[in-house]
Formats: sequence, structure tokens, C-alpha cells
Amino acid sequence: SRDRNGQLHSSAGMQGRDYIMNQPMTLPAQVAAVARRVSDTRSRLAKVRDIAECLRGINAEEVAVTIPYLSGEIRQGKLGVAYAALHSAIRTPPAAEPSLALREVDESFGRIAVIKGAGAAEKRTSELQALFSRATAEEQGFLSRLIAGDLRQGALRALMLEAMATAAGVPRGRVRKA
Repeated sequence: SRDRNGQLHSSAGMQGRDYIMNQPMTLPAQVAAVARRVSDTRSRLAKVRDIAECLRGINAEEVAVTIPYLSGEIRQGKLGVAYAALHSAIRTPPAAEPSLALREVDESFGRIAVIKGAGAAEKRTSELQALFSRATAEEQGFLSRLIAGDLRQGALRALMLEAMATAAGVPRGRVRKA
């Protein structure tokens, strides 16, 4: 069941959250859901509200990953993933339940970004398949669009700055200066 914040719960504790040192870890499914809502609306205020709500609900360490993802970017830049590798990863059967943490996606992207040399394409494909095997269907769709640069949702820089300011409860000008 979901609580008033939309978080998944089960009788066994938090389902859809990975607790490490009592810190809830954000799931790509949560970011994908926000990205979908932002993409589905034309309202700037609704976009800011959804993104700000997302940012308020994540750990400070995850902000550096979440903001680029919601902007359709990857912190590591281009991963060097060929369409064939991405297509192969998309065919990987999805996980039934969300369990993949956002930091794990970022770490995987970091490993993919540094793969070079002989056999690099196969190594990137293998890393992507391993990542996608732990992702739900919604997460796979989000990650594939993110990798391909096809995550168009209108979350431009100015909108992200406004959402960050709203989430932090500070004036927009203060965020721009930071």
C-alpha cells in the first residue's frame, strides 16, 4: 500500500526503498514517475511542484544524481553506448518489483563511462544488461530514454532552479547564485 506521500509499504517494512544506515534510498521508479508526470503536464507550476516534492523526499547525496536525470542528462556525460547495446538491454526481462537504488544506477553509469579498448562494446552491453535486469519495466523505459537522450519533459535549467529553490524553501535568486 502507499502512504500519503506515495511511498510503497508492506508488512515487512518499506517495499520499494533500500535502507542503508537508516537512510532511505531513492528508486529510479520514483524519479521515472516524476519525469512522467512532468512530461504529461504543460503547467510550469505543476512541473515545479512535482520536481520540488521529489527533491524534498530524497537524500542530499542523491540530489546531484536526481537533478540531471530529471533534466534528461547523465552526470557522466555520454556513455558511449551504441544503439545495439541499448536495444539488447531493453530486451532484458524486467524486475517484478522496484529494488534498484538511484546510486546503483549512477555507479553503473560510471563504470560504463570508463570502459574503453578492446571488447568495450561487449562490456558495456553486459553492464547495461545487468543494470536493466534489476530495473522494473517503467525504470527500464526511463533509463533507456535517459541514455539515448530522448527524455524530453520540459524540465529546463530555469525550471530546475525554481524547483530546487522551492524544495529548499529559499528565494530563487539565492539558488541561481549558488
